[in-house]
Amino acid sequence: MVSSKNDEDKKVKIEITMPSLEKLDLEKVRSVEIKGFTQKDMKIVASNGDFDIDANIEVENLILDIEEANFKLKGSGNNLEILIDNNGSIDAKNYSVKSAVIDNKDNSEINVNVSDNLEIKGNDDQINVKGSPNIKKKKQEE
Repeated sequence: MVSSKNDEDKKVKIEITMPSLEKLDLEKVRSVEIKGFTQKDMKIVASNGDFDIDANIEVENLILDIEEANFKLKGSGNNLEILIDNNGSIDAKNYSVKSAVIDNKDNSEINVNVSDNLEIKGNDDQINVKGSPNIKKKKQEE
């Protein structure tokens, strides 16, 4: 865990280099850039704060669990699972996948690029789809 007790206007920049990244939990940060990963599985969790995440990755099975964050995603994969809440936003129109599952718990804005199958749970008003997948809609599970 990295923490900083600095003034609101000061920024702390941390650069980490590693061969792979299985899971990343982000909380109360301003901005994050993730790049250079080519791997089978990855999970990114972002909560407790209105912040920006930019990622350019090649991940076969990607899970995004986003709350209040703005996520911009580029690259490609096979499967994308999105769990989103609290007015977060995901722009993944430049991240191409074969299949995706979106669980939109509120009115979050989501842009995806899906070629084969898309399953939508919850609110689909703000979901924009690039590609021509088969779309299956399910009611929100309580």
